[in-house]
Amino acid sequence: MELREWGRILRQRWWGVALCVVLGIGVAVALTASTPPTYRASARVYFTVSGGADLGVLVQGSTYSQRQVATFVELARVPYVLDAVVDDLALDVDARELAQRITAGVATDTSLVRISVTGSNAREAAAIADAVARELVAASGRLSPRDATGASTISGTIVENAAVPAAPVSPRPRVNLALGLLAGLVAGVGYAALRQLADNKVRNEEDVEELVQLPVLGRVPRRRRRGTGLLADADPFSPAAEAMRVLRANIEYVGRVRSHGVVAVTSAVPREGRTSIAMDLALGVARGGASVCLVDASVRSAQLTHALGMEGAAGLVEVLADAQDLDDVVRTWRDELDVLPAGRRPPNPTELLASSAMAETLRELERRYEVVVIDTPALLTVADGLVVARAAPSVLLVADVGHVTRAQLRSAVQVLRQAGANVLGVTLNRVRRGDLVSSSARPGVGRLRRRSPAAHAPEALVARSGRGAVPDAVEGAAVGHDDDARE
Repeated sequence: MELREWGRILRQRWWGVALCVVLGIGVAVALTASTPPTYRASARVYFTVSGGADLGVLVQGSTYSQRQVATFVELARVPYVLDAVVDDLALDVDARELAQRITAGVATDTSLVRISVTGSNAREAAAIADAVARELVAASGRLSPRDATGASTISGTIVENAAVPAAPVSPRPRVNLALGLLAGLVAGVGYAALRQLADNKVRNEEDVEELVQLPVLGRVPRRRRRGTGLLADADPFSPAAEAMRVLRANIEYVGRVRSHGVVAVTSAVPREGRTSIAMDLALGVARGGASVCLVDASVRSAQLTHALGMEGAAGLVEVLADAQDLDDVVRTWRDELDVLPAGRRPPNPTELLASSAMAETLRELERRYEVVVIDTPALLTVADGLVVARAAPSVLLVADVGHVTRAQLRSAVQVLRQAGANVLGVTLNRVRRGDLVSSSARPGVGRLRRRSPAAHAPEALVARSGRGAVPDAVEGAAVGHDDDARE
């Protein structure tokens, strides 16, 4: 993976990384707090060989002394020495238990033995180290060879008594915290990498381009649970409103859908928010001065019709069945755009949408309106969506990040291409608002001319839209505060 890819992964999984770091630090703090302090005190003993002043004798004696030091190191931890220490200090442990707290070592090419004792009591550790040093010196005198006069040939001298340690050697809070932080960070990065490898959802533009080689025309944020829920009604200068303007500009740039254009808005699976996208797209284009008709082609579920409060009204189904004229069923919404409801659910929806009447209806709508936006069923659930997409001049595919899988998106694009549909591109829905700024647009796509503030002033929008007459069914959750509320 490239460094940029790692940065994106960590940004997406930051909460998991942060949790692992917090847990690592928490474990380090808990271990530090629960570990009793341990002190270490050390004494040093120097061993020499008795002999004459002759240089050769001194060299031989020094070599012999160094060879004997290894024996004295082991001797410091045996009951022969430690039994006397236990008796002398009246310790409540035996020699074998005391040996577990004692370490002895010798510096290279020297006859200097270092005796270290650990314990929970600093003064006791120092006293034990001094006592072991004294008993080791006495034991070496008893066990060493004798000269002609009966004197010991090896003598030991305590050259450094143990000092009472001022600070414990364990636990070490700073070291423990650093290790806990490092371990948590490593675990967090590993968690993020594993989640990324196991993640089969579409998450960003790179996923779309890698899977289906289509441009990402827009990134639409999650919808707020207030007002109508339509991004077209958001603050004109907010990232949400800007995201919809970028989407409209990109569709115009890629598909030249500026006048006399038909766009079918579809998705791979239900509940990806395509109805919300279709409504926002149609309303935004209408506010730009174009004549727009919003068509509900989801004749099975009629999500758009329900969202606009037009249940039970005659619509597309009746027109295709030649039971109603187009002029009789098209209704005006908000005094801004016309809507063709789905109508009553038919017994043969796929055959009806694939009929010549559907093609003729689309041609008639294209003649009457500058832009026609069609809310189209999901592609992988029923054949209706593919039938409508094939009949429409251009198709916009909605992909809900974190909902649609890679396989589903790939399959949806594959069936569209096999049907010969003109897929303009993909719009990512329910993108985190922070990613709207962090992601970069494709070259030549998404470059939107900044319009004058007056054109998007809230007062102007209210004057044109007549927002006070919004139907009750449009208010609240029915219109897409959350994209899960509809397909």
